[in-house]
Order: sequence, then structure tokens, then C-alpha cells
Amino acid sequence: SVEQRTMKRSDFGPSVTRHGGFDYWRTWYLDECEAASLLGVTAEHVSLITEPAAGIAPYRPGSEVFLEDAPWFSHSGGNDHRICGPYVIKTLVVLPEHAEPVHVVDRQIVVYRDLQPERGPWHNRSKTERLVDGEIVILRQLAGQFDHFPYRMKIVRSHRWHVELIRHTDDCWLC
Repeated sequence: SVEQRTMKRSDFGPSVTRHGGFDYWRTWYLDECEAASLLGVTAEHVSLITEPAAGIAPYRPGSEVFLEDAPWFSHSGGNDHRICGPYVIKTLVVLPEHAEPVHVVDRQIVVYRDLQPERGPWHNRSKTERLVDGEIVILRQLAGQFDHFPYRMKIVRSHRWHVELIRHTDDCWLC
């Protein structure tokens, strides 16, 4: 069963879902997250990272999360959720320019707020060059509607990182 840590941000389903002891964050920006080694979230989601909820401790260095690569991908075989991870939360050695710490654990910065988030790595655009499981997909990326995800944390692939396709169903735990 899905644990209580689901927060809905749009008509596309929850932005984060807790399942099997892990948080699954939905993103339309998986390529950008990986290239920058950052996960960006909105102000309303910071409390899911920084405050204990439903018996879950705040994120610490070494916490693991999964990323859902967009809500789902339609293809000739049906609709699948593409889950990638786990990603390990790392601390920052140096705070980026134009940033302020938000969540510090043992004097290590876990989450910071970018004071100029429009610089990216998340932007508004249609991205057509994504090749996902052999098919080209078009993604509308609307970072401006989410204040360019100003709260950020460093992520790296775990040594257990993998991709899992989960069939989308009417009673889907990711939706």
C-alpha cells in the first residue's frame, strides 16, 4: 500500500509518493537533473525533505530517493512509468553563488535555495530529442510555472541505480 507522504502539485498526479520506504519524485527534467547532479523542488515541497512526517526522518546525507522520468510514457505496448534510481543525497562542499542554505545537517548543506533559479538548469521549452526505450518522446517543460524549482539538493546515482518500467493502470500507486 502507498504510505502517507503523497503531495499533489498538478493534474498529472502526485509530485512525490512514498512507497516501500522510499520517496519517488516526479520530474519532467531527468536529463537536466542528471547533468547538474541536482534535484529541484518547489517551496511547498521543502517540508517533505526538511521535516519529519509519518515517521520519516528529514533527509540526511546518504538518504536515497527515486525519480520518475515524467508522469508516464505512451508507446505501442501501452503506458509505463519509468522509474530511475536510487539516487543518493549528497552534501555541498561549496554553496553556489546567489544561494542560501535551507536544510543543514551536522553543518553540511543538504538543501539550498537558489536566489536566481531562472538561470536553470530547468527552463521552459519543448524537448524533442529524448530517446526513451527506443522511442522518441516530446516533453513540454514548464519550469516557470514552478518558479524554476528554486530549492535544490545534490544527487548522485547509487551503485544500485537501475531503470524500472512500471505498467500504468487505473489503480496505479504512482498516480
